[in-house]
Amino acid sequence: MVSDGNSPDVPEQTIGQRVLNGLDRLQTAYNDIENRAHGVLPTISRGLELVLAVALFVGLGYWLYTFLLVP
Repeated sequence: MVSDGNSPDVPEQTIGQRVLNGLDRLQTAYNDIENRAHGVLPTISRGLELVLAVALFVGLGYWLYTFLLVP
């Protein structure tokens, strides 16, 4: 027999149980987001480091050309 949640032999959840269930769902959602972020962030970080390194190299080249090679 399937209970619809309204039968008298199935007690309703207390406020504390509902709060704990909500916190459990929140923790599960947080862990899912954290796992996805840890999978993506290293790639983004490497990409940003590469772009920054190229920009700094270009800036250094421009500075060398402008101030050292041009009289």
